[in-house]
Amino acid sequence: MYRIGKISEITQLRGKISAIVYREVLQIVSVLDKHYGADIDIYKNDGGFVFIAENRSDLDYFIENHIDPRKGSYEDIRIIRAEHMQYFNIFFLCNNEFSINLILPVNLMPELMY
Repeated sequence: MYRIGKISEITQLRGKISAIVYREVLQIVSVLDKHYGADIDIYKNDGGFVFIAENRSDLDYFIENHIDPRKGSYEDIRIIRAEHMQYFNIFFLCNNEFSINLILPVNLMPELMY
């Protein structure tokens, strides 16, 4: 599980996730940095973050601590086609100034359908 809210935090992902997912996260946090500042506290300020769930336990944590995607409260779902696996990028607009992108492997999506 990774939670990234600004460019300065993304270096921890290099080599740990797919290069295509890395670029997707970099693009999202670049927008957040540009509009909300590179020194924001993602838990106290406007902006948002990217949450990467790698397994069922990460997904359970996200559901318990953030948003339950099974309730259909997301704004958009996109597919990220990586080298050996596909991912979903689920976008939640929590209010006018805060959003969360949940990125998870497609094999976890059925877990959201029960």
